[in-house]
Amino acid sequence: MDLPDTPEKRVKLYIRLTLAASLFGIAVGFYLNGVREQDTSAFDIFAFAVRGILIGAAFWYFEIFWVRGPRGKRLRALPYGGRLAVKVIAYVVLIELGFLVGEAIFDPESALGLFTAFADQFTFR
Repeated sequence: MDLPDTPEKRVKLYIRLTLAASLFGIAVGFYLNGVREQDTSAFDIFAFAVRGILIGAAFWYFEIFWVRGPRGKRLRALPYGGRLAVKVIAYVVLIELGFLVGEAIFDPESALGLFTAFADQFTFR
């Protein structure tokens, strides 16, 4: 995919792709609720859209402004396998962080429970 040359056009592309990610988040939400045979409320649609925006914003920022920008020169210089490994790891981390932030926004008690369970693994008693 060729990126636009000007920063203004890159920002417009970033915004369009992030908003498209919100639609993808809604579609994933409908699918997940359908698999679980749950009804989908307006709040669920909103929550999945926000999670899609969070994940899409991080994902597309990394791809457009980091990997394909001047900061990604060393990453682009790697051999294909190394570049692929770094990008896959970064994408997994960004997606999981997006899910975690979405969980913290819409269900803070559950997110706090996940955090304390994770923190308990690293405390020495």
